[in-house]
Amino acid sequence: MAPIRWTRTALAARVESIEQESSGRDFVAAVVAFADTLEPEDRRLLQDVLLERADADRVFIEYGLAGEHRRRGGRGRDRDQGSPPTR
Repeated sequence: MAPIRWTRTALAARVESIEQESSGRDFVAAVVAFADTLEPEDRRLLQDVLLERADADRVFIEYGLAGEHRRRGGRGRDRDQGSPPTR
């Protein structure tokens, strides 16, 4: 039986779900535990998803939008749009 393969969209949704269930160190531990269940190719895709999220957060903070960053729950991208805001 072939392993289940994840899409970028499905991985991003799973990370969002984990984020809603936990935060801080618990979030990190949950993501690590999830990553341990993935095939190597999917784990690399998960890394890309996490890096994109981190970069979006950095954009908000770097451009002095920390208040907006906190208002959005620490996520740098609009949950409906899936991309960081433009200035």
